[in-house]
Amino acid sequence: MSSPITRHAVGRYAVGLAAVALVGACSSGPSAATATSGATAATSARSTAGATATVRPTATAAATPTYPSDVPAAAQANTPAGALAFTRYFFGRLNAAYATGQTGLLRPLGTAKCTGCGTLEDEAAAVTSGGRHTVSEPMLLREVTASNEPHIEGQTPVDVLFRLRATKIVDSAGAAAGTLAEKNGIYLVSLLRDGVVWRVSSITLMQ
Repeated sequence: MSSPITRHAVGRYAVGLAAVALVGACSSGPSAATATSGATAATSARSTAGATATVRPTATAAATPTYPSDVPAAAQANTPAGALAFTRYFFGRLNAAYATGQTGLLRPLGTAKCTGCGTLEDEAAAVTSGGRHTVSEPMLLREVTASNEPHIEGQTPVDVLFRLRATKIVDSAGAAAGTLAEKNGIYLVSLLRDGVVWRVSSITLMQ
């Protein structure tokens, strides 16, 4: 026969264990939730950071100069005469750069590799900077003829016998600002067809 004291003690001991288990269950709930929430937030932060780090800037294409819309029909013809007419038109734009101070007139007519086009334009820009310009067109084309110089297949070479005349330079107020130095020589201009238009591939000062 069991002792009443023993049964009573065991009952109290069992109740105590149940209470401890209940308290443990209640106290462990929030901690587990907090740990899970923290792990989820950390994982989300790492994922967001990784996604942000992989973003790359989009490359922007360089602007291409617009081909002039006023090229005469004769200078567009895919013929030997058309090549000569286009060459005259090109140097007409150089004269306009000197006489008006306008920039960006030659590069649109050349290929991306035509360094001579940029050189001629930069020389004119240096003379006409600060609002200056020549009082008249300085470039005189004495002869424009088909060239017999060796050339790359597909290109059309043109000889340009020129005289850059000594021309007065004035500032924006019309006051004298110097004189353009005279120069005589021959340019070898190499042209090529770009679709339905001519472009200058290279310009070489021969003498």
